[in-house]
Amino acid sequence: MNSVNSFKKQQGISLLELAILTSLLAVIAGIGFGAFNKQQTRNDYLVTESSIFAAEDILVNYLQTNLRLPCPDTNQDGKEDCGSRYGTLPYETLGLDGVIIDAWNQPIRYQVSSVLSSTNATNMYTLCQHIRTNEVANAGQTGFTLISGGLKDYDNGQLSDGNVDTVSQVGSELIYNRENTYLIPGKTERAISDDRAVSKGLVPLLGELNCTGLLVAANSMESQIRLLDIQREAFNSTIGALDGTLSDLYMVRVSSGVNMAVAAAQAASAVAGNLDGAADATSGDPSTMSAVAASAIDIAAAAVAVASSIEALVNAEKTEDRAKSQKSKVQEYIGKLNSTCNTLRTFTQEQKGSAISCD
Repeated sequence: MNSVNSFKKQQGISLLELAILTSLLAVIAGIGFGAFNKQQTRNDYLVTESSIFAAEDILVNYLQTNLRLPCPDTNQDGKEDCGSRYGTLPYETLGLDGVIIDAWNQPIRYQVSSVLSSTNATNMYTLCQHIRTNEVANAGQTGFTLISGGLKDYDNGQLSDGNVDTVSQVGSELIYNRENTYLIPGKTERAISDDRAVSKGLVPLLGELNCTGLLVAANSMESQIRLLDIQREAFNSTIGALDGTLSDLYMVRVSSGVNMAVAAAQAASAVAGNLDGAADATSGDPSTMSAVAASAIDIAAAAVAVASSIEALVNAEKTEDRAKSQKSKVQEYIGKLNSTCNTLRTFTQEQKGSAISCD
């Protein structure tokens, strides 16, 4: 009898222990499942953010290639539909195989500023100039935004926009609310949503497109072209002055040659006269002897004049040679300056699409 009661007692304890164990396992399983769900949600958001960042890179590359961003896709056909700022990514226009989705199989939403969807840019310089001008006019302006609705649809699908809560309707258009809040259904206050969004401002875009370096380089090249033009004008003035000097030296040479010819003729005449006087001097006439002496002085003076003319001619020729050498060097430098200017102009033309003349 005692053994039977002992068996029953042991049997009851085992059932109680089993019940406690089962409860503990249930609690542990619940805690583990909750932790798993939280970890899974975190992973989902990481996957979603990776999709958004990938889409961001695709848009920046498209902007560099096409000099504008596509309009959003508003009818889910994969093609851009210009006329609206908000929709999904136009995957076909972007050259993708399909729509980019988040971890909850919802398409990534896309909002773009008209500053980037209609740039009228013809090259990277004009695109950068366009972005820079708009950024200065409206500091802090957003170029585009990519949005995931997250796990839950807090606004109960008020705008038929999937899980996205941070979009408001303005007139007939949907607009992303950058405060990342949503309108509580039936109320006027807003609350924090679980949406994920990445906005790309115009200033970061200027950096990613290397616009600052491009604008500075192109404008600097143009400034150097203007400086080279000033230098060329100065050198052309120098050549003009040298041409004037050469003309003057030519006249000096002509004048020296004439003077030398006149002096030589005078010397010849004096010599001839002196010879005649010498012939007469043999007759012993004193006046003739005086004339011969005077004629000798004229010969000496004529000889001095010839020598002076020769010296002036030689000096003029030396100066002329130096002037010609200087002119040649200046012309050579102008040639190098023109070559440099044309190189700068070609670079500026490639970057800006236009460039001032080197003439």
